[in-house]
Amino acid sequence: MCSQFELKVKARGLGKCLPKLHVSPQQIPRAAEMNPRDPVLMLRAEADAYVAATARWGLMGSFLSLDPQVPVLSLRGEGLADMPFYGKILRSKRCLVPATAFFTWQTPGRGECRKLRLSHPAGEVLLFAAVFDEHPQVGTSCALVTRDVGGRRLPVILNRLAASFWLADFADFPEFPAAAFAEILSLEAPPLLSEVVPEPEVSPQLAFRFA
Repeated sequence: MCSQFELKVKARGLGKCLPKLHVSPQQIPRAAEMNPRDPVLMLRAEADAYVAATARWGLMGSFLSLDPQVPVLSLRGEGLADMPFYGKILRSKRCLVPATAFFTWQTPGRGECRKLRLSHPAGEVLLFAAVFDEHPQVGTSCALVTRDVGGRRLPVILNRLAASFWLADFADFPEFPAAAFAEILSLEAPPLLSEVVPEPEVSPQLAFRFA
């Protein structure tokens, strides 16, 4: 599961992913670690172009009266189209969340936990499939769509063609076709570079203070 991701990109870099995207440098919250409930960059379709906006990471559906104590960071893609409330959001409020990397945790042995940084081997921007909604309490919020990849829950990462399809308004189809969504979930996962994130070093002065 992805509970942290990184965004270190300029507006020009995002424009290479989606040529019709309108985004200014001021709209990009560049950060080494984006955490739950942080404001993140969201890309969505508007008329014949793509626009950038800010959304809270942690979906609060408009049908909820209270903000969940545990933020809804992601939704399982399998069966999502058939869910009463989230399926409706999937059909009408799809977006992309760009990232330059995301983080997962691995437990190779008992008592061990390693933080892994996953990114595109060529350093390209990753485009996560996501959904969003609006609520009077929190404004716009979003959640990533995930799928099973080799026994791990990972974000659905779209290439440029699939990303354009994901954001399409389907004027001829009032609702997002379930078969098309199933096809997106079945796309081959892109290759990812996995790196172990070294643990931060503790200064000798700090270690002595708490010894």
